This record gives sequence, structure tokens and C-alpha cells, in this order.
Amino acid sequence: MHAVGVYGWGRAVAKCATVLMLVMATGCAEVSDETSIIASESSEDTTQPEGESTTSEKTSSVESESSEDTTQPEGESTTSEKTSSVESESSEDKTQPEGESTTVEDCDPYGAPTGQLFEFDQNIDESLPEEWRIEFNKAMGQLQALAPISDCVFNLPKKSMSSPLSVYAWSSDVSNPWPEERPGLSGACICGDGSGRWMALEINADEFKFDSLHRYAVIAHEYFHVFQIARSGDQMMPVWLVEGGAKTFEELFTQTYYGASEFDNGLFPVTARGLDDPSVFEQYVNVEGDRNYNFSSFMVLALINELVESQGLSETEALKLVLSDYWGNLQGRSSWEDVFSETFGISSKDFYVVLQDFQTEESKESWYSGEVVSSEDVSKVMPDPELELKDIFS
Repeated sequence: MHAVGVYGWGRAVAKCATVLMLVMATGCAEVSDETSIIASESSEDTTQPEGESTTSEKTSSVESESSEDTTQPEGESTTSEKTSSVESESSEDKTQPEGESTTVEDCDPYGAPTGQLFEFDQNIDESLPEEWRIEFNKAMGQLQALAPISDCVFNLPKKSMSSPLSVYAWSSDVSNPWPEERPGLSGACICGDGSGRWMALEINADEFKFDSLHRYAVIAHEYFHVFQIARSGDQMMPVWLVEGGAKTFEELFTQTYYGASEFDNGLFPVTARGLDDPSVFEQYVNVEGDRNYNFSSFMVLALINELVESQGLSETEALKLVLSDYWGNLQGRSSWEDVFSETFGISSKDFYVVLQDFQTEESKESWYSGEVVSSEDVSKVMPDPELELKDIFS
């Protein structure tokens, strides 16, 4: 038995469930091998004073998957449609016998996908405005064109990922619109119950009130987790690269398509708690200090900066290594540390030493108290504001 894996936007928290025995950082120590959640939530209430953007989300976990008829109860309204991203050769059931590892055959995690389409089955509740629905479809088209899902996804067991991947989107103003089909659904996540996975997008109503770009950024964040799973063969480690990569990707997405991102304010706040021992962010149980994965994203950007300075790579080349190549290099490998060293030319331990050179200061913002990485040092690793995703994924 092993602890459940949790990945996503914001602080990830797994809850104990009666049926699934999900893990908590403070409780249930074990979970069935069949159980997996990729979740994304905010670590705290991040509602800003009026005029500032909001980037908070609710805690996410899934307690069980119903085998009942998934027809919506009368009176509830959702839309269901499918979007295609990539193609794969096989439509056969790739489920592995229990206890056997996933094998990857006849697929190239770096190459252009061919064959059967990987699909997303959209279920968008009427609680979300038409404007969000339009932007969702536009975003999915942009993401699938830029970073298509690798054919290797079709070689994973169906409990890891299968097509079509159901997407459930709704506003936090209403309770879970699919209580029978997806009991306990909340937050934003790629979640699973051991038999399959799905994407949940609970959009915080305050993000419409304060015009927060996060209501669109979260789409890119969760999509990127599907990209990572497919390329890596579901080898999702370490957590700071999983979540920091997704956070960095989502901000590059809004920078590219909306002309603004959290990079504009230096990802504030970047907690200083991780500088002494960044290895705590390798696991989900230790992300308490990683507010909205800002520190994990900072680590990713610091790694990119180190590759530029020590190896003479361009920013675009370094970003491609971190956001794309690393995940493909994980295919069929058991040690992420070895892949890290081979991909980046520096061990994770040596990189952690580099982080200790960053300076800290007390927060200067009235709405956040605590020690943070100095704004001057953070600004040194922020990406070029003119950089676009197409420059990295081409």
C-alpha cells in the first residue's frame, strides 16, 4: 500500500473518505494502490481587497465514484460536448493486470501524436456564465494546438487516464451539480477513484467579481497535468516540479493570451519557508508553506535561471527542458532524481543549495504577513514578459 498522490493548482489536501481511504497529511497513513487523486486547491483564503485579483480555490478530493446512471437529475442543467486534442494508434483496453507496471510501446513522448483522438467530454453547468463557456472552449483549442496530449497516454491503464476524459465545470455559488455521478466533487483537480480519472473545475465566484484571470488560468493548469501524465507515463515526481510546472504554465498561458499574469506582481507571496530545505516540497504532505504553489513555481523559475546562467541556454531552451523534455524523459524510469540530473546537468541536491543564496525579507503587503523571498531576488527569475507559449512548445 502507498500514500495517494495529489497534484494540482493551489495547496493539495487529501481527505479521508469512508470508502476510498484517502490519505491526509495529518491522518490516514495508507491508501489502496487503486486510489489516486490529482487535486488543486488554495492553501488559504486568497481573496484580495477590492480591485486586486483573487486566486483562491476550495479543497478538493473525491470520495467515491458512482456506478449508477449518470443522467442529470431533472431540473439541473449541464452541457456535454467533446473536444479532440491528439491522436493515438490504439483504441484497445490498455488496462494492466493488477501488480504489473505500465509499459510504453510504439509511442514517442516527444513526437507529434498520430491516430486515435484523445477527447475531453465537457460537462459545463449553467451556473457558469456564457462568457466563461466561450473562453473555456477557446482555451482548450489553444492548449491542444500548443501542447497536444502524447500518444503514450493510450498505453496507460484506464485507471490512470483514458479518453474521453470527463470535465466537470461549475461555479462555487452552487453545490456540486453531479451528486450522484460524482459525489463529493469540489475544487479544481484531475481526480480519480481507482477506476478512472476526471477533471473538476469549480470556479470561485469571487473570480468573476474581481475579474481574476485565474478563472481561465486554472483550465491551463489542469490541462497541463494531463500533458504531464501522458508524457511521463504517470511518473509525477517531484511535487514542486509537477505543481510548479503547472503553475508556471498557467501564468505563461494568461501572459500569452490575456496580456497579464501573476508574474507581473512577482508571484507574491513567495514564502521563505522552503529555502532552507526545499526537499520538503518533493511530497504533497509538506506543501503547507507553498501558498497557491507560488514557491514551487519560484523553484521552477530559479531552475530555469540556473540553466541559463550556468549552461548558457536561452530562456526558451531552458523552459522547454523543464516544461516538456523532463516529462518525456521520465517514461519508463523509476528514479526521478536520475532523470533530473541527466536532463538538467545538475543534481536536485545541488540545485537546492543554489536556492539558499536567495535573500528574504518581511512582507511589505498589509494583507499578508510573514517572511518571503525578497522581491529583488524574485524579480531576477521572472520570465521575459514578451515570452509566449508557442516559443516553448513548437
